[in-house]
This record gives sequence, C-alpha cells and structure tokens, in this order.
Amino acid sequence: MLRALVLLLVLANLLYLVWVKSLLAPYGFGPANQAEPERLNQQIRPEAIQLLEPGAAQPPASAPTPAASAPAAPASAPAPASAPVAVPTLVPVAAHIAAPVTVPAPVPVLVPRQCLQAGLFTERQASAMRGRLQAGLPAGSWSFVTVKEPVRWIVYLGDYPSKEALKKKRAQLERAGISVDTPASPELNPGLSLGSYRTQAQAKAALAKLAKRGINSAKVVQDKPELPNRWVRLPAADKALQAKAKTLILHVSGQPLKPCN
Repeated sequence: MLRALVLLLVLANLLYLVWVKSLLAPYGFGPANQAEPERLNQQIRPEAIQLLEPGAAQPPASAPTPAASAPAAPASAPAPASAPVAVPTLVPVAAHIAAPVTVPAPVPVLVPRQCLQAGLFTERQASAMRGRLQAGLPAGSWSFVTVKEPVRWIVYLGDYPSKEALKKKRAQLERAGISVDTPASPELNPGLSLGSYRTQAQAKAALAKLAKRGINSAKVVQDKPELPNRWVRLPAADKALQAKAKTLILHVSGQPLKPCN
C-alpha cells in the first residue's frame, strides 16, 4: 500500500514537470505563455506610440489670450453701457456705537499704619505735656490711656502734727521690733505704714496682730500713691505722623515711642 502511494506521488511529480516545461503544448496542454509578444498583442493602438530623442520635445504653444485674439473695436463703435453703481446700504448709527466699556474701580492703596506709645507718665506729667501735644500733633491722632493701678492696703499710723512727733513714733516702733515705712500716697504724710497688703482682709488680719502688741491707734487705709499710670498713645500712625511724633514726644517727655503691646 505504501509502495503504491510512493509510485503515485512520483508519477504526479513527473506529470507536473512535463506540464511546466510545456512539453505537452503541441497537444494543447501547458501553462499560458507570458513572453513579451503576447503582451504586445494585448496593447491598444500600439501605433500611436512615438519615440522621441532627448531634447526634441517642444513645449506646447500657449493659448492666445482673449485680448490678443479679439479684433480691435472700430473707433466709431458706441461705448458700452456703464455698469450699475452700487448704492451703499444705510446702517443705523446706533450699530456703529461701541458698547460701553466698564472701567474697573481703582484699587485703594493701603498706607501702612502702626500703633505707638510712650510712657508711663504721672497725671502731673501728662498735664504738662497735653498742651504741647495738642499744638504739635493732629487732633484725634493721639490720646492719654490710663493703666489701672494696683490697689494696696496699709496699716496706717498718723497723721502726726510735726516731723518731730513722727520721728519719735518711728523710733519707738523700731525699738519694739515693728517694721515701719513711709506711705506712698502724699495725702497720708506725715504718717507711718506698718505693712502693705494686696487685699483689705490681709491688712485687717495684720492690724489684729498689732493690737495684741499694744498698738491700738492704727487703722487700715488704702494707699493711693501718684504712680506713673498713663501712656500717650497713637493708635494708627502713618509714616509721616510717626516721624513727627517721635521727635516731639521725645523732646517733651524724654520717653521714646515704641510699638504698643
């Protein structure tokens, strides 16, 4: 079976070779001939083909312009009718008016300002400065600001009719081992302070202890010294006001301006 298949394949290859080599062409069997003569037979109007030498080809003549080919018009010929004149279309004036342009509002220029102050001053010093500050600085640009004073309570002895009486009492208390001081408030002089306290209750407790030691004429009072408790303040000073105020306040009070706390 295998031998017959091999013989069949060999026979088929021989027949294909004979067909390709056109050995059966005389009998009408074989592939189509692809040689050039057959291709020439398939051309359409081969006689129209012309072979030209290089440089022998001439460019085609340009077609005559209509103006050159047309005969000149006789002098007596009537002039042609003029073309109709175009009439411009009237456009409303409002159409040429441009739309209103919105101009942005100017951006405000921010002037740098600073809070400055000088002090502290007593009421007497503030009164002496007030007139010169009013004359040298714009109204409303400055003011005196009062700082709350701390309240102090003292055990007080006085007031004595003379300095000699005050001196005698001081010496007596010091011999008894009791500390003595001068009141800070001018209104309590001449007098003696036997202790200073932050609250009235503390001062009264100290007074009770002194009473046990035989000091019965003392009393608890509030000490009100004239302490510096006023600032001169410029809450919003621009550069021009700062330069003017620094010179003036330093000259009037001896205190320099500094930023507010």
